[in-house]
This record gives sequence, C-alpha cells and structure tokens, in this order.
Amino acid sequence: MRDSGEAIRILVVSAESASRHDFVSILTGKEADRESETEDAELFRDFPSAADVVRFEIKTAAQGEEGYEMARAATARKLPFAIAFIDAKMPPGWDGVQTTRYLWRDCPDLQVVLCSSDSAESWRATVRRLGVSDRLLILNKPFGQIEVLQTAHALARKWLLAREVRGQLESLEARIAIRTAELERANAQLRAEVAERNAALEALRAAEDRFALAFRASPMGMVMEALSDGQFVEINDAGLALFGRPREAIIGHASEEIGLWEDPEQHAEVQLLVRAGEPVRHFNCRLRDGRGQLRQVQLWGERFVWRGRDHLLLIAEDVTEFANLENQLRQAQKMEAVGSLAAGVAHEFNNILTVIQGHLTLQLERGTLSDDTRESLNTAFSASERAAALTRRLLTCTRQQVIAREPLDLAAVLADTRALLTRTLGEQIEQRWEMGIVQPIVIGEAGAIEQIVLNLALNARDAMPQGGTLLLQLEHLRIETPPHPQTNAGEYARLSIIDHGCGIPPENLPRIFEPFFTTKSPGTGTGLGLAVVYAIVEKLGGWIDVESIPGTGSTFRVYLPASTTARVEESAAFPPPTMGEPRTILIVEDEEMLIYLLQGILSMSGHRVITAPDGQVALQRWAESRAEIDLVITDMVMPGGLSGRMLGEKLHADAPALPIIYTSGYSPDFAGADLVLTPGVNFLPKPYTSRAVLEIVGKAFARADDHGR
Repeated sequence: MRDSGEAIRILVVSAESASRHDFVSILTGKEADRESETEDAELFRDFPSAADVVRFEIKTAAQGEEGYEMARAATARKLPFAIAFIDAKMPPGWDGVQTTRYLWRDCPDLQVVLCSSDSAESWRATVRRLGVSDRLLILNKPFGQIEVLQTAHALARKWLLAREVRGQLESLEARIAIRTAELERANAQLRAEVAERNAALEALRAAEDRFALAFRASPMGMVMEALSDGQFVEINDAGLALFGRPREAIIGHASEEIGLWEDPEQHAEVQLLVRAGEPVRHFNCRLRDGRGQLRQVQLWGERFVWRGRDHLLLIAEDVTEFANLENQLRQAQKMEAVGSLAAGVAHEFNNILTVIQGHLTLQLERGTLSDDTRESLNTAFSASERAAALTRRLLTCTRQQVIAREPLDLAAVLADTRALLTRTLGEQIEQRWEMGIVQPIVIGEAGAIEQIVLNLALNARDAMPQGGTLLLQLEHLRIETPPHPQTNAGEYARLSIIDHGCGIPPENLPRIFEPFFTTKSPGTGTGLGLAVVYAIVEKLGGWIDVESIPGTGSTFRVYLPASTTARVEESAAFPPPTMGEPRTILIVEDEEMLIYLLQGILSMSGHRVITAPDGQVALQRWAESRAEIDLVITDMVMPGGLSGRMLGEKLHADAPALPIIYTSGYSPDFAGADLVLTPGVNFLPKPYTSRAVLEIVGKAFARADDHGR
C-alpha cells in the first residue's frame, strides 16, 4: 500500500497527558531509538517497505466529550478520523465505552481501540455494552511501541481497504444506478413500444373488423383476388348476387376458370395497373353471370397486402340498368333530333305531294280523258300515294304522327291481317299462329297494329331468304315489374313474332330501331320498318324486346297494355256529306301552289274563295269581309309570327261558331293537347286529294247548318 500523500488521521483520547504524548511519539516516530528501529524492522518484516508505509496525523483529546466534538467536526469537514485510541477510564466525564457509543453514532466508519488494564470479565461487560463489532479492538495495558504500531498499521490498512472497497462499491452502485436508469428507460421505451404495438394491433383489428363489416354489408359487389395466381379468396353477398354463382363456385377459383370476364384482356389490364401501383377507377367492362348473361359493370380496384400476400380488391357496380336507360335516352334524343328534321322535310314534302295529288285528282275527275291519259295519271297518283305513305311512316317513326286510341280486339285485328300477310310474305314462308285462350283488348288503332305485324313479318321474311316458318303468338299476361320505368304494372298483351333466319349480329342489336339503319343492300330497304314499329309501340304505352342468335333466328316480343273488361264498340257510319249552296271560304296558306290548288277545287264546286298568305293578312281579310266569310281553311304553320292555331283563336274570339278547318303536313297533335283535331272533321292532313277537300268542307258546312250558323 503506497503512500498517496494522504495521512491517516488518528484520534487519541486519554485523560493522562503522558499517555497522549506516548501515542504521538510512537505513531509519528519522532522519539524512536535505534533498538526500537531494529525491533520495528523485525516486527514489520512482512509489512511493506518504509516507502509503502502510510503516514499518521495525530490529534489528541483529554476527555471523551472533547474527543467526540473533534471527531464530529472532522467528519463534517470531510476529514474523518480513521482510528481512535481511547482510554477506557477517564474520570471525570464520559468513560471510554460511552465515548465510543457517541462516536459511532456520528462517525460510523471510525475504528476504536479501547486501552484498559481491567480483567477479562470486565471486558465481556464492555462488549455487552457496545455490542460485537469489527470496528472495536481491545488493547490491554501495558503495551509496547511495536504493539501500537502494528495495531495502527493494521487498522489503517483495513480502513484504507474499506474506503477503497466503499469507493468501488459506490462506483459500482453509481454504475448500477446508471445502468438501472438505462434499463428503466429501455424498459419504459419497450413498454411504450409494446403499448404502441398493442394499440396498433388493436387499431388494426378494429380496422379489419370495420373493413369486414363494410365488406359484408356493402351494397356493391366486392371480391378479393390473389395477385399471385388470380384465385378468389373472399366475396360478399352483393358480389355473389352480381356474379350469379354460389360461394363455393367462386372461392378458390380464378376468373378464367369460371369464365367471368367477357374480354379476359380487360382482366389482364386491371391486374397490370394494380401491379404498377396505379388504382383502378371507373373501369367499364362486361361480366358474365352464372346464367351466361352479360352484365355491364363499373370497377374500382386497389392493391393491398393481406396475410402477407399481395391481393387485388375489386369493387363492382352493376350499371346494366343505367346503361340501358342511357341507351334509351340516347335513342330518344336521336329520335327527337331525327324527328325534328323529318318533320320539317315531311311538311315541305307533303305540300309538294298535295299539289301533285290535288291536280291529279282534278284531272282524273274529268270525263273527257282518254284511256292512256287516265292510266298514266293513275300511275302517277299511285306513285304519289306511295310517297305519301313513306312520309307517314317517317313521321310515325319520329313520333310526329298521331295514332287514334280506341278499344280493339287484338285477336280480330290479327285475323284481318293474316290474309294481308299471306299475300305479302309469299308461299316460301309458312305461317303458324298460336292464339291464347284469353283474347286481350288493347287501346290503339287497327292500322297501327297492322303496321307492327306487317313490318316485323317482312323483317322475318328478309331474314329467311330460302323460306322457313314464321310463328306468331298472342298471349295475355299480368306483369308486376315492367322492365322500363316509363311503363306500369298491369295487364299486357304479348305478341311474339319468331323466325328461324340468319339472326342479328350482337353489334347491330343496339341500333336496329334507329331510323334509316339497315344492313340490307342499297335499294332493298329504307331502314324505317323497325323504327316505325318501335315508335308505334312506344306511343301505345308498351315496349318491345328482342332476342337473337346469329345463324339461329330472332324473336321480337311486343308488349301492349291490355284489358279484359274494355268493350269494343261498333263505329257509327257517318252519312256522306252534301255540298249544298255555294259559300265564301277564306283560305290561309303560305304555299302559292296550294292556294292555287284549293282555289281550283273549291271554285269548281261553286264556292267563292278569299286568299291570304299569312295570319296577319287573314285578319285584315276577316275585318274587311267578316259578314261574308262562312268557313276558314288555314295552314297550321305559317310565317309572320301568327300560326294557324293563333289565328283560329282570334277568329273564334270574334265569331265562336265560325267553322275552321286546319291543315298541315305535321301530326294533328303538333298543335297541342288542348286543341282537338280530328282528321276528316276539322283537320285536313297533307297531302290531300280534291275529293278529301270537298268532303271535309261539306261536313263542316253541314255541322254549321245544324248548329244554326
């Protein structure tokens, strides 16, 4: 143990000054003789060399109380005593035992050497008073220098070792405290991470629960597909309904196995997008359900990891009905646009045909014509009739032609049409008719029904150029949920026309009811037949469905509102009109050739004619000749801002009983629902013949005479 420069502090407490002096001399070596040095060398042979021996710093006290105060003060200054030599008996005041007790109370590391000459029995009593302690050493008087030095060195070494051990312990405790703090921080961080992980797991479980709930309850079809092999791993109820298959037929199978996609390339495109990290949005495709029917579907897709594997989540919305409605709206808009154009063309064309037919009939009524001339005029008149029929068909398919509404025995109408079909279809087409037990009554016009049957039958004949069988079925049924929103539940007559011809390609099906759309070669069809059928059926409040397989045939099913309670009434015959005496007639027409024609027809019958090119001039003529005018014939559409209807309203405001005949190349309902126009009564449709003009004028005068005008 080398001297580190620090002296070991020793406290000597003895009432005898000589004893204190001896301790100082012995421990500091100031009065040691040669003999004592020799003895020291002998006694300390096993001790370290003189250079390794510590130095002692000695402090003395004459009484126990004094020594206690010195020790307490030294401890407070952090210069504690290591050893205390205390005399056992120090009268008066504290004895050695009492002094030791107080010293140990405030200086717990102090090593005490009690010096006494008492017997062993008294020492046992001392130990009982102080207790057994490794800090207590008893030194019997008399003792020599060597005994004191040996005791001091041993206790000093022990004290130094104890201090070193204590320092190491304190250092160890400090390191332990630091490490403990680090561990506590690590534990706290670990606990926080565990808590965070648990919270994340709980949030994940909650999210999975919410996802599972949303997945199951979603009204849109949802399916999860493994990106590795394309197999379906989960599907919700809406998806099962959309796919039209049981769960076991989907889970564990790939879409290619069940033939889900109409175009598998679209499926590959969706997978390619999600693999590239791009979401799929509003992807339009067609999927095939369990019955083989195609559904128009809009897809959303996302890539996600589930159970450690990449998956594709597909959300499918069935937009089939929406697409159908959109197609119907597009068709209606197209028909409306075509109708506006066709109506204008038909109006002008009817004006031309009116002039042609009117003059032809005027000439045909002459009795001086040669046979060749009459035949030539009849041929021209037949051609004009065909042109007029084509115009009517054009107006019908564009919703511009009115259709009368009256109860009809549909079976009777079809029976009347059968003979016409036989002549029209030819011998190569065999007709088969299947009429139901209950004969439905429909509200419509016999001519319109005949057009439906005739056009569909001609379409079937053209699909069977080598001949075949045409099946016509009539059924009465109740439909609770019509497929179109503009129709109502109730009783319906279903007329089915079935052929076994070439069929219709799928790409043409959406367009077959468009005006002028035809797949026939030029000159063999106008493209108006099916458009006319569609328009008539729609006007009658029904709908038409088509099924066709190329190479197998087509089925057209026409649904018309029907009743089993309505009664078909016999129409009363109208007596043929008489011309009567000549009258004055105001003709309002902007087409000069028509004015000339009407003047010629009416003048030949003895009537006086006043003409006006538009509504404003007609009002002037009325003001000038009000008392003379017996009848007004006015076109519905005229220039100058005053239509035929507006003119009629002004005239009726002045003369309510004035008979007015309206004429137009448009449909009668062009004037509006509140103005009732009836062909042959107060409406003269263009084109017209001279006979039609004279007949309607005669009827108008007859009614006026009956009402006292």
